[in-house]
Amino acid sequence: GQGLTMEQAAVVAHSAEVVNRTGMGDVAGQYTGGLVIRTAAGAPGVGEVKKVPVDAMEVSWVCLGEISTSSVLDDEKNMERINILGRQALKALLKRPGLEHFMSLSRDFAFETGLVSPGAANAIEAVEAAGGMASMAMLGDTVFALGDGSALIEFGPVGSSRIGTTGAHNL
Repeated sequence: GQGLTMEQAAVVAHSAEVVNRTGMGDVAGQYTGGLVIRTAAGAPGVGEVKKVPVDAMEVSWVCLGEISTSSVLDDEKNMERINILGRQALKALLKRPGLEHFMSLSRDFAFETGLVSPGAANAIEAVEAAGGMASMAMLGDTVFALGDGSALIEFGPVGSSRIGTTGAHNL
């Protein structure tokens, strides 16, 4: 057969994450690459994104546990608070797009929503005490930090990768 275009494959992946309640928008960022600001919901080709230029720098992370994405998405009161705080953070980021501002807003959002576990809070604070910037992955009990992840070592095995500036592509 003909196979799928990259955009068609991204639409299928987006539909799968929505149907299975495993995320709401991860695919748009992965498809686009870099620092992506989602300005309108929807699958690639439907939703709208703004790509902020960033260098392909290293990001380190440590997984501390799990948070059930569907349990958070299914809690109406929690989602109302998350949506209000999310709109505020989005507005602030659109006014001043950039990686450092994103990291600061992301950190504040994680704490203000109450989703940060005590372990994640400690890991974020350890990175900050070492002069770095960190936040929590949405949604998961995972902390990510720009650059060297040595401050995360005391919290578990540390992984790292580089920010992909091209987005998903065929290998």
